[in-house]
Amino acid sequence: MIGIWQTPSPLIFIPGLMGSWNKEAILYNKEVDPDSWQLTPIAKEYEGLLTTLDNLGYQKDKDYFVFAYDWRKRLEDLAGDLKGYLERKVLPFNPSSKVNLVGHSLGGLVGRIYAQKYGTDNIGKIITVGSPHKGTALAYKAVEGGELERDDPLMWLGQKIVLQVNRGLKTEREVIEERFPIVKDLLPTYDYLTDDKGNSIAIKDTKIRNDTLLGYNQSLGEVSAYLHSIAGEKGNTIYGYKIGKRSPLDELLGLYPDGRPFSKFFEVGDMVVVSESAKVGDNQLVFDLDHGEIIQKKNVIQRLLGDCGIKCLVDQIFEGAKTKLFPSLIFLILSPAKIEVSFREQVYQEQEGMILVENARPGKYILKVEGLDYGRYTVIMGQITAGFDIWDRIEGVVRPADIDLYEINYDLLSKVTSDDKKYYFKEA
Repeated sequence: MIGIWQTPSPLIFIPGLMGSWNKEAILYNKEVDPDSWQLTPIAKEYEGLLTTLDNLGYQKDKDYFVFAYDWRKRLEDLAGDLKGYLERKVLPFNPSSKVNLVGHSLGGLVGRIYAQKYGTDNIGKIITVGSPHKGTALAYKAVEGGELERDDPLMWLGQKIVLQVNRGLKTEREVIEERFPIVKDLLPTYDYLTDDKGNSIAIKDTKIRNDTLLGYNQSLGEVSAYLHSIAGEKGNTIYGYKIGKRSPLDELLGLYPDGRPFSKFFEVGDMVVVSESAKVGDNQLVFDLDHGEIIQKKNVIQRLLGDCGIKCLVDQIFEGAKTKLFPSLIFLILSPAKIEVSFREQVYQEQEGMILVENARPGKYILKVEGLDYGRYTVIMGQITAGFDIWDRIEGVVRPADIDLYEINYDLLSKVTSDDKKYYFKEA
């Protein structure tokens, strides 16, 4: 333990989209206890900040807290969930303290909307890191067409998982609308669309709008004094799209009511959120970092902790890492079974219904499915490369202690179809 230099207000960390996980909620669409969410096991983005707090002698659930939440829900609902969390877990035990909210990406928006909706009586500071206060253009294709941009790997993966779990008779746009309403709350509030001649299309003239942020941004000044916003300016970031006429199929399926995008235009940002969207409030700071780096790097961690009254030296800070999805293999198990994946001498264990093989190398992987009860199981498998991804399902029937083995041949260059995979079964 390095020791605490002073006793600050409680710090509430709020992760971004796909930064939290509950397998019952995500994989089975079950209603769960709001306190049963945890940080996503495969995500590495927040390890640096939280390990630094631990190393400095701060105690989790006493000096600092992690608000893990259902990132699929509407933004106002999430602000309500944060209110409930604070009332259950934090405020009764710190009645005279003002809390500092620190949120990455979507997490910063949740903290800000909480303050606007419920007031600032118990707020010290709201520190937002790479948060899309004016939305992000990455939401457009998902909301209007059910198509996904890859610029934010964790946001992309979260959407992919929801689409795969809920696939069926509905279009992907309909699945996102019904099961993933937060994406609409991330649409830009600035004029981000142009027609095929390059003329700007006003937000008020679009058929689908982000009414949530449009409303709350009108009263943003009420919390500006509490806001400390950190933005990244690493390079070109999608600002918007040039759109054209819908195809007959678009019209039949209800896709792209505002127009089909056929080219992008860019502004400086963190490769996910443009700087213009991330910089709000009376205290703004810019780093030459991307959307993941901006919550991982030592100089940012030192600054945001300092703003919370936690002083530390650079050499006392543990730097985080990125979750590497391109290339990777991901496996999701729907009970009653558990899974394990092996590649040569490496064994990957399931974490809360999920296995991620980062930087996956081409070759033969062995998937082991072990029965925990009687019934049918489904394994959702994603083969993800830099250029494409394909998803498949493996289904079977097990009894307790039964073992099914599957051989998956992963190829980084060509799309491996289900006909190319060799499946075999072995009695335990």
